[in-house]
Amino acid sequence: MSIQDKIAKGEEWKAKGNAFVKEKKYKKAIVQYSTVFAYINGLSGSGGGGDNGGFVEQAQSALGGGQQATPEEEAQVKDLTIAVNNNLALCHLKNGNNEKAAEHASKVLALDEGSAKAYLRLGQAYLADGIMDKAKTSLMKAYKLEPTNASVKQELAAFKVRVKALKEKQKQDFSGIFKNAKAGSAPSLSALSGAAEGEDSSSVVAAGTETATETDASNDSTVTGAETK
Repeated sequence: MSIQDKIAKGEEWKAKGNAFVKEKKYKKAIVQYSTVFAYINGLSGSGGGGDNGGFVEQAQSALGGGQQATPEEEAQVKDLTIAVNNNLALCHLKNGNNEKAAEHASKVLALDEGSAKAYLRLGQAYLADGIMDKAKTSLMKAYKLEPTNASVKQELAAFKVRVKALKEKQKQDFSGIFKNAKAGSAPSLSALSGAAEGEDSSSVVAAGTETATETDASNDSTVTGAETK
């Protein structure tokens, strides 16, 4: 199979994945997107990807390798890899698999540091997991790249709301601790530490997880945010 044939097959599987995303069948979309890499992994321009490692390796072996791509083909493979990994990040966010979402967004950024969509996905994954410092860094990078992007601005607004909620909770925790101290019960070191660190921050973040993963879908030009370039 020629390199152009492999790229064409990859595009076909990406289109199938996009169709499932539009139907909100994210698990099925992940399978289609992962199959793309059976055709393009190992070609110049591909940073790798996919979630069915064994299948991908077997398919690659059957399809044959050792072909040298032209610069134009390398660019096509790179664009396809970026699009599919961004879409896989979206699907994993929808399924609540934030670690996988972050993994695929990071693969995009390894190929294209200027991908605002990848930084957005990464920020959403961190935010959903309550990793606030990394969420802020990723979302701000997305904002700097695309300051007019409605999805990014909406996610930053959600981030600020959750930070405010965390600070309010910490304030209440401290208030309760010292109220008890005045009543004659000295606050323990663990209690003070828990209040200072936002011990229950995950519960606050969890309340906004759905919003975090839905934002890009509701504002993107294509249904559910899947790239169809």
